[in-house]
Amino acid sequence: MADTYGPNELAKADLKDRFLAGLDACKQSFSADPNGRRQLKDQILEEVLERDIRSTHAFRTMLSSFGEIRTRNAGRDNAYENVRPTGSIKGVNLKDYCFSEAFFQLSKADKIDHLERRESDRYLEAGAPRQPSEQLLATLDEWQRIGARERKFINSGNRRLWHTYQRASADEKVNLLDAREKSFNDRLRALVAGADRKLAGQRSQRADQASREDKSSPAKPKSGVLKTRSKQGQHDSVISQQVSDAATRSAIESTDIATIKRRLDGNALLNRLSISHGLIRKKYSVVRWKDGSDRIRSGNRHYPLNDFMTKEIRLPWQDAERILREE
Repeated sequence: MADTYGPNELAKADLKDRFLAGLDACKQSFSADPNGRRQLKDQILEEVLERDIRSTHAFRTMLSSFGEIRTRNAGRDNAYENVRPTGSIKGVNLKDYCFSEAFFQLSKADKIDHLERRESDRYLEAGAPRQPSEQLLATLDEWQRIGARERKFINSGNRRLWHTYQRASADEKVNLLDAREKSFNDRLRALVAGADRKLAGQRSQRADQASREDKSSPAKPKSGVLKTRSKQGQHDSVISQQVSDAATRSAIESTDIATIKRRLDGNALLNRLSISHGLIRKKYSVVRWKDGSDRIRSGNRHYPLNDFMTKEIRLPWQDAERILREE
């Protein structure tokens, strides 16, 4: 019989899931530390949430179980706690918001809500690509050596070959696949070489025919040749004009876009994208660049407005250009 849960049990289960998610979110905001300070902060935060600490006094009482504690900047608005674990030379400063009086005064649910929102608003830099597991690499290698070639070079319709392949050992299968692949590539190269020779012969015949026609009437080319050359000249002229027009349009558009970028408001653009494309506004900020234009800060990068839309938001240039002109 399937388990059933009432509203209270479901609410508790949801709060626990969100508690774990919020806890992980805040841990991610702690900077990596080779001396174990991040691990200590993780443990302290877990206790804050588990015990639902509601005041600095309760926090200090709980913190004393981790080691010697001191209050830095006591009596000031920027006061924070420092804890030195037993046996450690240096203490750990607890300056993060999740160790402050303002955070302690929140309810447990509000604490979790804050941690979840903080994670969603935080800009995440792309990390190093994840290394595939040994098992995955072994599977890929087997597919490249056996599976892919088996499907390409072993035809189950050829019953004799199929039965021979099925009865072969692993090494014999690889050898058979090598032979089938070599035979296939040899036939393919022969077909390509034959096609190249045929094409070269046809080109040579056309060249010989054109040469004979030119020699037969050297002083007065045929009217068809003149018409062809005239049409070709007109065609070249049209192409040249099209290229010139395109270059002119490109120069004008480039000038327009440069002018637009200088006068465009980066904050207005971010606000628009937050409505039209679901951009999380708090992840980005706007800075004034040396040329007087706005740039958008994305992590460690400072994008011109057009690059922000094409490289960060991944919009096609046609859409990005339209938005720039509308702004």
